[in-house]
Amino acid sequence: MLNKLIVRAIYFGSYFGALSIACQAIRFCQGNVGAPVIDQLWPLFGAIAGVDGFFGVHSVLYYVCGVGVWLSLSLLYRWGSWKAGRIVEVGRTQFRAEREAFMRLAAAEEERLTRQSQAREAKTPRAGVPFWLLVLAFLVGTSL
Repeated sequence: MLNKLIVRAIYFGSYFGALSIACQAIRFCQGNVGAPVIDQLWPLFGAIAGVDGFFGVHSVLYYVCGVGVWLSLSLLYRWGSWKAGRIVEVGRTQFRAEREAFMRLAAAEEERLTRQSQAREAKTPRAGVPFWLLVLAFLVGTSL
């Protein structure tokens, strides 16, 4: 019973944690906080591009990258919280077993799709002109 309560608290807290991280994107647009990694790398990009200061497209790109970083961090936190809740709920060994079973199913599905696409390619003839024929036509056409 206590275990289920802890899991529900983790899941419930992950909503508010992710929401508070996502709200940092608003504070970033207001100029109250910076964006992790973007603030460190942005001067480097400006030096490489030869741009001094932010204007026009560079400013828009800076804000788009900053908001993207904050929203990505929010999703990463949410994903990690759900994984932590699942580990608490079923235990580490069961979680690993489920993950390995999922990976086996995903590999089998990938193999099935690969075989299916290879069979489809084998049935249908290749449309278009071979590249070597285009090169030969170009060479003949330019020599005349």
